[in-house]
Amino acid sequence: MVGRIPEEVIAEVRDRTDIVEVIGRHVTLKRSGVNHKGCCPFHDEKTPSFNVNPARQFFHCFGCQESGDVIGFLMKMEGRTFMEVLEELAERSGVDLPREETTPKQRAERERRQSERQQALELNARVARLYRNYLESEGGVEAQEYLKGRGINAESAERFQLGFAPGSGDVVARRLAKHGVDMDFADRMGLVAPRRRGEGYHDRFWKRVIFPLIGLRDEVMGFGGRLLGDGDGPKYINTPETLLYHKGEALYGMAQAATAIRQQGEVLVVEGNFDVIQMHQAGWRHTVAPMGTALTEQQARLLRRFAERVVTIFDGDGAGQKAAEKSVPVLIAAKLDARVTTLPKGEDPDSLIQSGRSEVLQRVIDAALPAVDYVLSRKREAMEDTIPGRAKLVEEIAPLVASLPSSVGREFYIDRIALDLQVDRNVVARAVQVAARSDVSSRPSSRPSSRLVRQEARLEDPSPSEDPSPSGDPSPSEARQPRSTQPVDPREVDLVKILLAHPRLLPKAKDANLSWLLTNEALRATYFAATRMQIENGRIDFVRLLGDAPSGACDAVAEAVSSQDSFGTGDPNRMLDEWLFSAMGRRLQRLRAHAARACTGEASRVWAPKIVDLQHFVSRLDGLRRKRQLEAVWALLPELMQVEQDIHETN
Repeated sequence: MVGRIPEEVIAEVRDRTDIVEVIGRHVTLKRSGVNHKGCCPFHDEKTPSFNVNPARQFFHCFGCQESGDVIGFLMKMEGRTFMEVLEELAERSGVDLPREETTPKQRAERERRQSERQQALELNARVARLYRNYLESEGGVEAQEYLKGRGINAESAERFQLGFAPGSGDVVARRLAKHGVDMDFADRMGLVAPRRRGEGYHDRFWKRVIFPLIGLRDEVMGFGGRLLGDGDGPKYINTPETLLYHKGEALYGMAQAATAIRQQGEVLVVEGNFDVIQMHQAGWRHTVAPMGTALTEQQARLLRRFAERVVTIFDGDGAGQKAAEKSVPVLIAAKLDARVTTLPKGEDPDSLIQSGRSEVLQRVIDAALPAVDYVLSRKREAMEDTIPGRAKLVEEIAPLVASLPSSVGREFYIDRIALDLQVDRNVVARAVQVAARSDVSSRPSSRPSSRLVRQEARLEDPSPSEDPSPSGDPSPSEARQPRSTQPVDPREVDLVKILLAHPRLLPKAKDANLSWLLTNEALRATYFAATRMQIENGRIDFVRLLGDAPSGACDAVAEAVSSQDSFGTGDPNRMLDEWLFSAMGRRLQRLRAHAARACTGEASRVWAPKIVDLQHFVSRLDGLRRKRQLEAVWALLPELMQVEQDIHETN
């Protein structure tokens, strides 16, 4: 890509994408008027409050206030970047994104890679179905019994797409060859391997329960296999590195856990595939596991896209404790709120759940320590209680404390370590400073990728511009910072509904300063934003308007944007006139009530004439309304503003 993606190109991608179809892959939607409704995937709810509006291409949840367009939905739902989602939707919708100038050879290579990836996904999906069919066939009885013995029910087997690779060792190779699949390509995708003796290929997996690794877009990226019985080979094997599967980036169960992780705001990390499935069955559906590796930086960054809090649950043996300790720097580097816990020796989540001791597992999770506390506790237990022993502990823990993103947190840990070890605080602080300098000097100097820079540039808000009108509207930055949180009057929302349905009326409303009649500051900020968009761009970006709406007005704006049925028909000028009549009447009623309360004792001498003037104003407004002298009613608005100003000055 080159430079920013123009807004009109992004809008074209959105417009060509069926937002109901895309969101419908993740949420069960039912039509409700102009909207489609369902249960929100971003928080736990039983009564649907999640709305998708296809006409204006946005979604909004009236429960948790999540909102946005189809691009924002997929970014949040699947943990992908803006450009990743945009490129995929552009390809599906046939929109050409601006690209760097390339030679025919470079274009051909890019197309070849895209085609190869699609072929790999289709091939993996076919093999996953084959393994699944073998598990459910008569030949899969042994694997079925094994899964039952491990406490895995049919629902989980289906949800995780578990399969079975028969012991013959060539069922996949024969099936693929029969259907004309390029066997060299199947080898590169980790599905088969050349025979050591003779020609042909054998399966990569045989006599194993198969665990497909499902990507966040429900695509099969690779496979893991668990040996049945006492056959040859290691107990667990995974797909080798391919263009789809990268062991250090994959997390087993992530696709199945993503929604629950968002809803909980937390992810549990365990060590094994069976642990993940058992945890999901027992209700901990926000659980994932690395694919046979220690937790990596890439995996931690993936977790950070979905939740800020991570609890790692490791086995209680020496290897588990060592793995727990190794995970801490990785989690801290990803700026995660990391907690660490280890299980009783000889136990794992799978064994605890199968033996009916889920409450023990819950207590272990509840007792998880903050990551640095866990490492400090472990090293404290192993420390030799001598001066060299204490010095060694300070030197070992200092890099971890130095890597904490919070300066306040670093200071607290320096105090704690000094107190625990009875060491001068300055000694610990210097060790942390040295570790911090060492970390900076050893870190490779790198610039953000051009993709990230472009993404951030595109998402960056334009600089505020001066409001060209003399109406007294605040600047954009001021409009987005409401100072109060008073409830939104539905009658005031009607003004925004009318103007969004008929944007050509915005200049008239702005010239008349109708914003003065809006008492809710958050709603007024949205009115200003819509007016600016119409004046500057000749159109209103409803998705951006909703995204920029202050928190106090999100639901009201979503309702206004969706209400084109009731406000999109009829005479818009008549609707705006009627709104003005009603709003001025309400304003006069409040002013009269205020004057009546103030008109007591000696103050009555000042306030009594004003009450008479207000009553006279009401009579004039009613008379003009009855005679349908509309222009005269609009002309009364500045006079009403002056009356209110006089009353405030009297106060």
